[in-house]
Amino acid sequence: MITISYGGTSYTFPNLVEHPYGYEEGDVRRGRSVRRWQVNGIVRPADAAVVTGIFEAWTTAKFSEDDPIRTGTVGATVAFSGSSPGYTWSTSVPCWFVGAPSLPLAGAYVRLGFTLADAAQSLAVLLRQGEEEAEQFAALSLGTLTFGGATVNLTARPDDLTDLAAASLTPAGRHILTGPLTPTPVRRVQGWVTAAHLASLETWLTTTTAATPAAGSWFPIEWTTPIAKRRADGGVMGTYYDVAFSVVEIR
Repeated sequence: MITISYGGTSYTFPNLVEHPYGYEEGDVRRGRSVRRWQVNGIVRPADAAVVTGIFEAWTTAKFSEDDPIRTGTVGATVAFSGSSPGYTWSTSVPCWFVGAPSLPLAGAYVRLGFTLADAAQSLAVLLRQGEEEAEQFAALSLGTLTFGGATVNLTARPDDLTDLAAASLTPAGRHILTGPLTPTPVRRVQGWVTAAHLASLETWLTTTTAATPAAGSWFPIEWTTPIAKRRADGGVMGTYYDVAFSVVEIR
């Protein structure tokens, strides 16, 4: 017998036509699998309406929720419990619907079917996928730069040159160079910081631009508004900021 419940409404399947337990497969070689229950049973039309009512109430709650990858929480869940040959779930498992109920007729009855997945395991897989996308930059080993105690994790190579000499042609077809013969080093910084390091970075920016820079120091010449992003790190959701700015080495 299998029981599902949500919002004070529950329904128990007195009999099932198939064994419900299995796994929702992702990249199994890397541990990406989630417990799932594919429930199929023959019920009376009135009982089918109870189950679809549970489904509709759950989807209504989920509709107004934010993306679980952003919140790091499972949100609304359906409680699943019961037993089937060889397995017992005496403690309710919080689940998500991953398939809407199907309702083909079977004579005077309804062959009701739907699929639930372990919500906690599903969320863990989603968060890990998000972490891997963020870690693609880390795999490049671009390193970090520090400004005023703020550590910027680089997502692009920063080193560049500016103030190059300009070349123009004379009427005789020979080049004339104008401007400095020595380019100026510049760093075009792109990366991300934590919220605490963003505060330090903004303090450094304000302090540095308020004073006359010394030769050989790095001075901010461009600044872009940081963009906040939510992502997981070690399975814990946090807010990080993408930053982009440029500094020039004073000559």
